Amino acid sequence: TRAGEAAIPTRANMLPPKGLTVQERQDTPPREPPQRELQALLDATVDAVILIDHQGRIETFNRSGERLFGYRAEEVVGRNVSVLMTERDRDSHDAYMHRYMSTGVPHIIGVGREVDARRKDGSVFPVFLSVGRIHESHPPRFVGLLHDITLRREAM
Repeated sequence: TRAGEAAIPTRANMLPPKGLTVQERQDTPPREPPQRELQALLDATVDAVILIDHQGRIETFNRSGERLFGYRAEEVVGRNVSVLMTERDRDSHDAYMHRYMSTGVPHIIGVGREVDARRKDGSVFPVFLSVGRIHESHPPRFVGLLHDITLRREAM
């Protein structure tokens, strides 16, 4: 830049130097994100975000999940996530969970795939599902991200 001009922010000059994390660069101690910031993140996403425990019970169900499935969070929190699945996937889900809990070998964790989901009104629609394990949670907990792919399927 010329003297007196501000540098135009780019991805390259906004990142910390190699080997330093953003927290080190800001010289602040690590902290857990405040609950309201985490809730704002969950509320802002356009995809459904669902956290479940090791038995498949829903712990968190964001606003996009409410819009996508037609349930209020209060209606599904504490229930088995299979309430959001078709019969075919419902039958196999518990087996997937049991196999993972017994072997520790993931089959769908970290692998996105297309599945059908079921709304409160019983209608079925396609979603792209990504599942991840929440690290260092004992017993294990999982997060599912669901993106409605109805329009993409209709365009095919």
